[in-house]
Amino acid sequence: EPPVLNLDAQAYTEVNQDTVIITLQASSQSSEQEVVTKALSQTVSAVLEAVKAQDKVKVSSGNYYVRPQYKDGVVTAWQGQSQLLFESTDISAASELAAQYQDKMPVANISFSVSKKARAAAEQQLMLDVVGVFNQRAQTMASALGYSRFEIKNMQLGGSGAVFHRPA
Repeated sequence: EPPVLNLDAQAYTEVNQDTVIITLQASSQSSEQEVVTKALSQTVSAVLEAVKAQDKVKVSSGNYYVRPQYKDGVVTAWQGQSQLLFESTDISAASELAAQYQDKMPVANISFSVSKKARAAAEQQLMLDVVGVFNQRAQTMASALGYSRFEIKNMQLGGSGAVFHRPA
């Protein structure tokens, strides 16, 4: 009976970041908490109402806060911020949409990621690639040990997850 060997094989690829997330942020400050809360709510509501007709950019809420500012232990003012996230694989559409609202909610951050669709496609191809690498290693080992073929007793395939690199 041929010997039993444990082999592992790995495959890697780089996947282009095809999704942009643009964070828009409204800020408000007043001596009254209600004024800050109302101003942020009105700004965010106006932008949400205006963008709901389009379907190229997913819009969701981000961070929100209203907090007091103190001087000598006394609340002297209220400050608040509210964010909206514009996410899309159509980078131009997301950028153009964000630009339309710069006067109400300036861009606070822009980040990029890999879409679920692109990740799934890359993982599918990597599974095929790693099986080829495994077969090549197994045949090399079988031949080195004087056998003409090999049998697979057990194989485990899995992904290690994403490794993100800052775009150049």
